[in-house]
Amino acid sequence: MRKIYCLTIFLVLSCVGQVSAQASEIDRHNVYGHKDGMAMYYDVEVPSSPNGLGVVFVVSGGFLSGADNLNIARPFWEVLLEHGYTLFQIYHPGMPTFRIPDAVEALRIGIQHIKDNSESFGVDPERLGILGISSGGHLALQLSMEIEPVKRTDSDFKAAIAIMPITDLGTIPPEAELFGARLLDFDPEVIPVLSPVNHVTPDDPPILIVHGTRDQAVNFEANSVKLAAMLKEAGVESKLLALDAGHEVFSDQLMSETHAAMLDWLQKHL
Repeated sequence: MRKIYCLTIFLVLSCVGQVSAQASEIDRHNVYGHKDGMAMYYDVEVPSSPNGLGVVFVVSGGFLSGADNLNIARPFWEVLLEHGYTLFQIYHPGMPTFRIPDAVEALRIGIQHIKDNSESFGVDPERLGILGISSGGHLALQLSMEIEPVKRTDSDFKAAIAIMPITDLGTIPPEAELFGARLLDFDPEVIPVLSPVNHVTPDDPPILIVHGTRDQAVNFEANSVKLAAMLKEAGVESKLLALDAGHEVFSDQLMSETHAAMLDWLQKHL
């Protein structure tokens, strides 16, 4: 519980002072639905030289979703703009008011909205990828893997990238809290359904996982190593990039390795 809480504090404090150096246009507050009277939305950031491809970035950290989470993750995603990818920065109902099932339910609706409207932003709806970091990594995996094989379509994600993701909600202690609220305060029978490790099928999209081996907030072995092994056994094209890092914004050298892996993955699969 303490590790998860401390991680959240780190995410909030570390975002101070970060600004964008990329010339781009941002179409803000594209509303995809409402939750308890609150508008749910995504922003679309179009680079100065778009390549016609898009990546959905799930803005989430500690299952909280807001501008702070977007800014702290900037060192990870800004490189995509520099290489022409349009970013759909999607927000979800978050802690402490809402729980993980609320986030997943909302994002399903939001992602469909993005697919239905991506062409208006110059993006091919059949060439979309998805990216998430920490809890966003969990949500990105869940949303790209949970689709039943018989329900897959041409507009499903062609690539998924998850950085230090939770892949098995069963690894979270039942009493773990965030912002004074129990993280798993929902029907326990839903926990396996919302765990990506339980959605591995051969038709899953190509998946890149990046994770620090010294992560003390999201266990490397119990989450990323476990999922990577299952993907390999199922024949899903995948890669696990293991780095000597904790649950943090990586050093310049490790960030360069991460960027290279991300760009290679997207170029290969979108």
